[in-house]
Amino acid sequence: MTESKHATPARDVFAGRLHPLTLLFDVLGVIRGYLLPALLLLLITRNFTMALVLLVLMMPSVISSLARYLTFTYEIEGAELKISRGLLHRRHRNIPLERVHDLRIEQTWLQRFFKVVVAYVETAGGEGPEATLSVLSAERAEGLRAAIFAHAPTHASAGAASQSAEPILLHHVTIFHLLLSSLSYKRMTFALALSIGFFGLFGIDKILGFASGQDIVNWSGFLLSHTRRMIGESAILLVMMGCVFFTFLFIALAVSMVWSATIFHRFTLSRLGNDLHRAYGLLTRRSSSLPWHRIQILEIEEDLIMRSMGLATVRADTAGSMAEAARISGRDVLLPVIPRPKIPVMLPYMLPDVGTETIAWQQVSTFAIRRGTLKGAIFLGLATVLTLGVISFPVGLAPILLLPFVYGYNVVQYEYLAYAYGCNYFHTRRGWLRHSTYLIPIRNIQAVTVHQGLFDRRLGLATLKLHTAGQAYTGSGAFIPNIPEQEAYALAARLVHHTAATRYRW
Repeated sequence: MTESKHATPARDVFAGRLHPLTLLFDVLGVIRGYLLPALLLLLITRNFTMALVLLVLMMPSVISSLARYLTFTYEIEGAELKISRGLLHRRHRNIPLERVHDLRIEQTWLQRFFKVVVAYVETAGGEGPEATLSVLSAERAEGLRAAIFAHAPTHASAGAASQSAEPILLHHVTIFHLLLSSLSYKRMTFALALSIGFFGLFGIDKILGFASGQDIVNWSGFLLSHTRRMIGESAILLVMMGCVFFTFLFIALAVSMVWSATIFHRFTLSRLGNDLHRAYGLLTRRSSSLPWHRIQILEIEEDLIMRSMGLATVRADTAGSMAEAARISGRDVLLPVIPRPKIPVMLPYMLPDVGTETIAWQQVSTFAIRRGTLKGAIFLGLATVLTLGVISFPVGLAPILLLPFVYGYNVVQYEYLAYAYGCNYFHTRRGWLRHSTYLIPIRNIQAVTVHQGLFDRRLGLATLKLHTAGQAYTGSGAFIPNIPEQEAYALAARLVHHTAATRYRW
């Protein structure tokens, strides 16, 4: 039986099975898992029999895929999505529609050719997808999405809007901005770590001379020996270290650019009713919807490089956020890159009531500078003691000479460290190399805590932490340190009272 849709007079039911091509993609997945070990075994042992035995071992997985396809059914009945599967052990899963916040759709290049997709049902607060439907036809997946959102109470208005309005395109990310965003230190660090790991795996470190100094001499030959005589041993070592550094930097930049252009290819953010819709990807096309009222924290991130180009990244935590593999798939961002002047125009579409806010930034206590400098001085003091143990005086005093830079760093950090209490949102900002501004909907605050460490108690300071339903992609950004102690407790009491008087929305 292929995908089907039926209804009975007594009740409204949306039901069906997986697409017949499910078998093909499941078998391809099994073969991909066993084929590489079989080829390696064949190359190492030259034994065709052992390789064939390994391939035979995949048959149970193929049979399991067949049983899954024949027994997998789904239906929407009343206010629930019901999923059943299993031949010997039958499993039934009921998912309340009011808890479903997204039907995320992914489509590889091969699935695009056959016009099928993988659908992930995600719920508020769920640790990953509640259900995976692999594979469905693209039309069927969109029909399932419409059926879920039409039945879910929180999507009733959005469902009506989807029948009478077209999506509003909010932003399209150009390839030029994607390439510029690949210069951000986060993506460069990720690409650099990936490049070093790749080189280490294949032994390219020996080619670059990490194995021994003799490798460098042998590799460079006649030219290197003459250069060493002219500029000396120390200089040639510095030159080689510089060459290695810039080689890795160039490779990391290339990897970062390719990754950004591939993952976020043709990235669009649209608005339809209450939902923000993202679509992006070159090899694997991804599509997901996010109801604006489920945004727990919105972060506007600008590191030093991005800020110098007038660009920023927008991230959002939701009630069902999961950080696992988010960065690789691009799910950790709401907008991977956007010109900074466009953000005030975009915010009312992401958070409709933010435009009514009139805020005044309040800086924290100036003791924040003393606190940070004191912690830095203790660290530098310990580093100096350890350095004097291996390096003679006065060179061993080098770490403590960095104290003025530590003080300057804390002064610059203090200038940007502030908070603002609005009518509907609590705003925080912090950072120097990486500026981050956070908007936390007061209606979604679950708890408020005041934390004081040893230095805090000595200086009469405290850290105010706001707990929401989902904190993953923004790095638990809902906190502000170095607030005067009494002010922190007064803010906490005010926020708790405000939250209790505000209706929480899933």
